[in-house]
Amino acid sequence: MTLTAAVVGASGFAGGECCRLLVGHPDFDLVQATSRQYGNKTIGSVHPNLRGVDLRFSDPTDLESVDVLFTATPHGVSMEHVDEFFEAADTVVDLSADFRLDTEAQYDEWYDGHVAPEYLERAEYALPEINRENLPGAELIASGGCNATAAMLGLKPLVDAELIDVGG
Repeated sequence: MTLTAAVVGASGFAGGECCRLLVGHPDFDLVQATSRQYGNKTIGSVHPNLRGVDLRFSDPTDLESVDVLFTATPHGVSMEHVDEFFEAADTVVDLSADFRLDTEAQYDEWYDGHVAPEYLERAEYALPEINRENLPGAELIASGGCNATAAMLGLKPLVDAELIDVGG
């Protein structure tokens, strides 16, 4: 079964890489790539590695209905538009830090407040090496950040060997 996909914020580096991976994946059909800056230009005109892909950027306020919507937006954008994203897709994969923490208190400790805290507990943190079993069926998936991922994967063997106490 092929899943339809959209990438919001597709003109940036992360969005372009997401598009590249989706275009090359046999189980996905990239049907929409959004950009506020490059409306109606081909994605290959911004991402040379996608030349030949017959897809033009569209406005992020005009989302198509898809199976999976990926967000590659700056910090704070996804939380402001998460309801709109769920109107367009049953599954949202957020590449920003907007849904990486579990509670509003945790979020407030590191950032300047969250405008959609009711979604924080619903999000699954995407680190398949650690929580693969939680990802199938998840509606909101928060992609792990590079520094956190490096630290967690580096420490995992020590935690597994009970050389580090994670309980407190």
